[in-house]
Amino acid sequence: MGAYSAPSRWFKIHAVSHVDKYWDPEKGSPEHARKLVEGCPYGALRYDEKIDKLFRNYHDCHQCFTCLELDQGVGAVKLPRESYTAFQEMIAISCNKVLETFDPKKVFYLNFLTQITAFCDCLGTGQPPIVNDIGVLGSKDIIAIETATLDLINKEGLIKESIPPFLKHVNLDSSENIHPFTRLQGPYKDPYEAIRFGEKMKMGTSQYELIELLTPEETSTMKTPKRDFEQEPTFL
Repeated sequence: MGAYSAPSRWFKIHAVSHVDKYWDPEKGSPEHARKLVEGCPYGALRYDEKIDKLFRNYHDCHQCFTCLELDQGVGAVKLPRESYTAFQEMIAISCNKVLETFDPKKVFYLNFLTQITAFCDCLGTGQPPIVNDIGVLGSKDIIAIETATLDLINKEGLIKESIPPFLKHVNLDSSENIHPFTRLQGPYKDPYEAIRFGEKMKMGTSQYELIELLTPEETSTMKTPKRDFEQEPTFL
């Protein structure tokens, strides 16, 4: 995502989430639209009276389905699962396009499983970690490392005390085998989807083997370096 310009990122990649029409003005009324806006617990709905259109912010929507409950018997809104799947597929496609510009032999992936927060740093605000620090992963296969990353986060689980209080529909039912990110963000947001699309595109394999290089016991006793920066890359 970060490799794209703002117009591509926001108006092309993110925009695929809005490919399906959310509001049907022929079935709904201005009064009904305002009722839905007032009923959304996350403020994800906005109604424009001039064009009689109800907008849904997919980022703020946590698929609590309150709007569908309020819309029962009317049928003016719909919440298609495909809208979220389309965004995950676009993530895989856009990632692949970026990687095509590099020599695969010169690409190596590092994932830092530290300071994992509920939202990305786009918010520009401090956030408490919602998963304990796990470590650093490295691989030549982007699909393998992403799969391993999500698996390790799933195994570690959420720090319940750090869950943002405004997330009112977090699924903490331990009997349900769902990823912590899905528990936080809603049932339609499956982080594995982008990986499955990437694997179909032959970007790599989800099969992996974890080889531990440094254990927590070793790293906890390591001395801090005398210098915390380099004046130039060590390979020069």
